[in-house]
Amino acid sequence: MVIDIRKISNGAGLARPAFQHGHFYVRTFHLFIAYSIYSYFLLLIIYLQIMDIILYFKIRSRGSLDLNVITITNHTNLNKFHQKMTETSNDNHIFNSLSIKKMMVGQITQYVRSPLAEYVESNLHFTYYFPSISVNIISIFHCFLSLISIKFFSSELLFQRRIGILIFEFRNFLDCLDGVVFRAHIKNSHYKSYHDNFGFYIDSLSDVFGGICLIIGCLLYFYKQRPFRSIIHQVNQSLSTRLSRSNDNENEEIDLIILNIDDEQKKNTIN
Repeated sequence: MVIDIRKISNGAGLARPAFQHGHFYVRTFHLFIAYSIYSYFLLLIIYLQIMDIILYFKIRSRGSLDLNVITITNHTNLNKFHQKMTETSNDNHIFNSLSIKKMMVGQITQYVRSPLAEYVESNLHFTYYFPSISVNIISIFHCFLSLISIKFFSSELLFQRRIGILIFEFRNFLDCLDGVVFRAHIKNSHYKSYHDNFGFYIDSLSDVFGGICLIIGCLLYFYKQRPFRSIIHQVNQSLSTRLSRSNDNENEEIDLIILNIDDEQKKNTIN
């Protein structure tokens, strides 16, 4: 008796080739090869996870925060502690400035947008070549981009919605760049919020405005793709076809009546 070892029987079910169990991994590999966007997305996820692990050990190696009553009441020590925690070094490494504000932002902002904005300022010297571009101009410009993205987000075409995503991501990058430009203009390397400055309120309002524009664009798209819209279209189409058929039947009946009248008139004339 010869047994085909390539097949595995699942009890009373049909026999399934054993090599098909690995087809999922093969198909996944071919998917990453055929569509590079999936490969980039996977690499981005791996990068973010690695950076989170590095951040965790960086915080653990920093030690506990000794903020007792004496330290809190002593404003000099507290200011020195805050300056030490928020000051950035010259090489602009991602983990050099570990303030509470920076640790509370999202992964994309902390590991992608902020380092890119720091690179634009430190290596490309943005404020040196464009000294007339202020922080408020950047904030107003990315508010304008938020308005433009509404049109693309609400579009029914997938290509235009992708363009809207790119525009909004560029807006998010400018949101990180305005803080870097502000610190470069005042020549201060502390990564913190300057609540006494008027630009702080403009930046906050522009962030709120950007979120509102994103919500409005998504809601307009959902309104265009509402579920009962297709049902109403089908009902209207069926009603129009029924009306056209009824009109055709009425016209045929009228034609038959006219023909019958003509036949009767011809018979009367012959008689």
